[in-house]
Amino acid sequence: MWPTELGVTPHTVYMWESGKREPLARAFLKLARLYGVSPFDIALPEVEGAPAKRGRRRVN
Repeated sequence: MWPTELGVTPHTVYMWESGKREPLARAFLKLARLYGVSPFDIALPEVEGAPAKRGRRRVN
């Protein structure tokens, strides 16, 4: 079960999925490894209908 592989509890995953908490950076890295994707693909998902952009995001 992947919560165990990430070193978190199922309740922690519930909190992420419900939007009440966000994973720490190390969890993003572990999730990316687990799913075979870039951490940016998890942390910065594309908005539906928007073109995919890669690279640095501008922060105002």
